[in-house]
Amino acid sequence: MRVHTWLTLVFAMGWALLPRAASVQAAETRTAGAPSPDLADVVEHLISRTHAFRQQEGRPPVAPNPQLTAAAQDFATFMARTGQFSHTADGQTPEVRAKAHGYDPCLIAENIAYQHHSGGFTTEALAQGFFQGWQHSPSHRENLLDPAVTETGVGVAQSQQTGAYYAVQLFGRPMSQAIEFQITNHTDTTITYAVDGQVFPLPLRTTRTHQQCRPPEVTFQWPGMQEPTTVHPNQGDRYSIVRGDAGDFRVEPG
Repeated sequence: MRVHTWLTLVFAMGWALLPRAASVQAAETRTAGAPSPDLADVVEHLISRTHAFRQQEGRPPVAPNPQLTAAAQDFATFMARTGQFSHTADGQTPEVRAKAHGYDPCLIAENIAYQHHSGGFTTEALAQGFFQGWQHSPSHRENLLDPAVTETGVGVAQSQQTGAYYAVQLFGRPMSQAIEFQITNHTDTTITYAVDGQVFPLPLRTTRTHQQCRPPEVTFQWPGMQEPTTVHPNQGDRYSIVRGDAGDFRVEPG
């Protein structure tokens, strides 16, 4: 007697800043006696694979965050219960869901996926299917390797109706980790500069404070023929615009 099995793997476009969604439907019968994964271990596998992948690609680690974890688990449970599959399946965005769980986001990104196999999954196989699908999809890979995110939360749930498994991974950077820097113009001339392409005029003897969610690039456009100067501020950096003895403009720390 030949036994037929069915395997379904579906990944929605990764969400970052603006929601991008895909909808699917699946209903298949699970084979009796199929293996059953430990979902808590699947979560741990996904987190450890994320750490290893980021390290391999030269990205900083992300720390597990309980608020992001709760938001991810609640959304995975919602999709498993309703069979709806998109980044806005519950009528909300990932950012709104994170805020509802007490997270104050500067950045939020989300990967979602579901898998179904009539023969069931081992813990390792389920985690591997989710992660490899994200790893080899450009938008999901971008979220996995985003150098600006610092925290993550993962949730996995199973549908009692179809047996499908749903996974959600949130990535975030809280407002408490926003990069704040300050620029003061000590000259008698208005100086123009750009922060990641957005232009700001800074009047004479004026100080302006910026707060960015991603490490910024700041380019100062000097009057006359003087070449521009570019800096990359870190948290708490302060810059002073001054004029040298020869009348040239420069930016100095402090």
